[in-house]
Amino acid sequence: MNKIKIAFDPKTGLYMGNNPDLRSHSTRKILVDGEEIQNPFGTSTVVLKGKPSKIESITTGRNFIGWEDLKTGTSISIEEYDSLKKEMTQNGVQDEDTYEWEFEEIEDQVKFLRFDKTWTRKYTEEPIVVELEIEIIEHPVSEIPEIIGSFSTGGNSIFDTICEYRLNSAHLFRKRCEHFGIVKAKTENEKGNVYWLEDRYKDFRFSKLGGNYCSSDELNRSVRTTARGTYEELKKLHESNVEKIDNIIKDWISKQDKTKIDPITLGKEISFLSSLMERVRKMEVKKVDYPSQRSIVASISSRLEDLKGSLN
Repeated sequence: MNKIKIAFDPKTGLYMGNNPDLRSHSTRKILVDGEEIQNPFGTSTVVLKGKPSKIESITTGRNFIGWEDLKTGTSISIEEYDSLKKEMTQNGVQDEDTYEWEFEEIEDQVKFLRFDKTWTRKYTEEPIVVELEIEIIEHPVSEIPEIIGSFSTGGNSIFDTICEYRLNSAHLFRKRCEHFGIVKAKTENEKGNVYWLEDRYKDFRFSKLGGNYCSSDELNRSVRTTARGTYEELKKLHESNVEKIDNIIKDWISKQDKTKIDPITLGKEISFLSSLMERVRKMEVKKVDYPSQRSIVASISSRLEDLKGSLN
């Protein structure tokens, strides 16, 4: 089926694609006017930027192009393989039920088995692009993707229908961090102006800012993720959820600002600790004190990393 329904709300002027409908095309990508559509909200819908003129689905097709030697990596064409197999099986008979090859001579049997285990099929993957026929229908569309108009009420606008609210609070946390210029950390305990929350989480209980936990079960529970009501009611609920998460982030930013050291003082401290670490490393100590020496060096090194991180 190469057809897709796109909802249009005449009062908001917004268009929406239905994600399960997109998935029915068994595709990993959907392009709307050449731009890949994303569904980062964990909801069933995707609000579009405007009326789409062209929608394409992209799947990956596999083409059988030849055979590859598992030991050497050598490739041969399908015709070359068929020729080799014909030569290998000229003294054999293929069973009509099992399709196994049988040989009178054990030597021929062994040769064929080695041949059969040596080669594997070789494929190339190529994108298959299919243009979908667009059907525009009237249906409530919200500017907030987490608010979804209900078909069952028969309303033609998001403002005169009962809506559902579905929030992925983990995604909202990531989105608000990026709004404040906080980027995703490369590692869980990374310091600096970074956040951390694993992709598998759908709430923000285990979120971190600057390497430290910033949420709690109580805070997480205070963010309501599902509800039914009018658009205005759910819009207020969403704005309240955004404010709660923003307050967590703002509070963390405020604490960082208070602990910042001016660049001149920071440079002097880094210089002093670098010099101190070198002196400790070069100190001649008894063998029994080696662990203590290494521990002191590690502590100074860790503090240096924190200070250097605050330069960014």
